[in-house]
Amino acid sequence: MLSFETPVVLQLDDGEMLRWRQATSLQLQVIDGRIWVTRLDDPDDHFLERGESMRLDRSAKVIAGADGPARVRLSAPCAAPVRGVVAALRTRLAQWLAWPVPRTG
Repeated sequence: MLSFETPVVLQLDDGEMLRWRQATSLQLQVIDGRIWVTRLDDPDDHFLERGESMRLDRSAKVIAGADGPARVRLSAPCAAPVRGVVAALRTRLAQWLAWPVPRTG
């Protein structure tokens, strides 16, 4: 099984396969080519083309194979945009809760 620090770019030859289990979540992005990804406990194979990406959860057992020459990038998933969205939602909710409710009657 592979073990590596991220980010890392890997070059795969046609038919070459990788198998790994990572201790942390990863973002897999196809830089060039096409790959397929199989995860244990996921009945589907996933085919990714150039520019597409997939999040791989922590401790997932993964097999990836190249359908022709391919380059992939494995990196830590980007959580900053999610935190920004959550902060914006909290601000909007606080504003909404502070809005005076008109009384009818």
